[in-house]
Amino acid sequence: MVVAVVDPVPDVTAYPLDEALKLLSSTDYRLEITRTAPPGKSCGIGAERVVRQRFQGDRISLLVTFERFK
Repeated sequence: MVVAVVDPVPDVTAYPLDEALKLLSSTDYRLEITRTAPPGKSCGIGAERVVRQRFQGDRISLLVTFERFK
């Protein structure tokens, strides 16, 4: 029996975006970043954080938002 050892992809949900990108840069996945904000709010304050991480084929899709909004 042959068992493949696969490095697990870290779950970066709630991480600051810059830290999440550093952790995921060593994977073979392509990264896709989508930004979101509350309705009527466009001016974000503070760090951007990952609020969702999904695997879609050969890519990881991250949904990010700022910590606060004006």
